[in-house]
Amino acid sequence: MNRRMTFMLAVMVVLLALVAVYCFGLLDEQRAAAAQAYEGLERSRQLAEIIKEHRQRPALAAEQERLSSEINRLIEEAARRADIPAGNLSLITPMPAIRIGDTAYKEKPTQVSLRAVTLKQVVMLMHQLVSGDSGLHARSVDFRTPRGNEGGDQWEVELVLTYLIYEPLQNAAPGVRR
Repeated sequence: MNRRMTFMLAVMVVLLALVAVYCFGLLDEQRAAAAQAYEGLERSRQLAEIIKEHRQRPALAAEQERLSSEINRLIEEAARRADIPAGNLSLITPMPAIRIGDTAYKEKPTQVSLRAVTLKQVVMLMHQLVSGDSGLHARSVDFRTPRGNEGGDQWEVELVLTYLIYEPLQNAAPGVRR
């Protein structure tokens, strides 16, 4: 072999070695990305199982309708913690329970009227009522500007709080829908 062939062969070997090193680096990056994707997939599967378990559980619901005095106490205590003066909690009105479709649950609403409250007080009241294990949920919140207070930070607020009651449907006669 002549020198030129030997030189060309050496260059080709060096180039092939560089290509092999480059490919090995790419393969290593792809292997790491695949491992990370697999970990993400496994975590997603775990979370999907947790979601399935939670969907099969019944919603937090009372076995029977709560006494109005219990709901009033919860609302008044939350208002006190939100620094709402007792006179500004103008009305707490329980309303009749309403069946939710053909389910075993009823929703029991209670209307609450507040006067001359700030947004901060309303948010604190709502947080007190819906967090924890009270089972209360806010179905609606309606803000109105009190007369003579346009542009002020005082509001009149109507909110409807609800909680669920577990009350299975009684067996109906065949063909009769409730």
